[in-house]
Amino acid sequence: MNISEIFSKLIALFMFALSFIVPGSPDNVEISVNVNDTPSQCISVEWKNSTGKAITEPRFFMEKEENGEWERITFSQGFGFREIYTEYYPTEKGSFGIDSEIAFGEKLSPGNYRLTLYYDVINCTPDKGSSAIEFTVS
Repeated sequence: MNISEIFSKLIALFMFALSFIVPGSPDNVEISVNVNDTPSQCISVEWKNSTGKAITEPRFFMEKEENGEWERITFSQGFGFREIYTEYYPTEKGSFGIDSEIAFGEKLSPGNYRLTLYYDVINCTPDKGSSAIEFTVS
């Protein structure tokens, strides 16, 4: 482990401790999405915990807009997010990629989509939060 990794871990630990004192906002996780069709359709997701509190149990859901209504897209049986662990400290970032053919059984068809993250917030009232981002597949 190099010095910058150690320093980064110390800052994360300090921010986690601070999160028990500072008030937080449960609906403040920043999400960005990029869809790349080369060579297969990959959805890259990055997110940052800006709640001011530690969050735990992140759960992602994908929806597609059909006739003005959002309909949930089900993940393929057995699909899971190995890259997601259970707790993120304040200011901590996460990222992962989704191969749409593995996650949903086929490429996403053109249209408007929404990726929603639900999570629990440690030591905060309310103790649940959510954030969403809409994106278009052409």
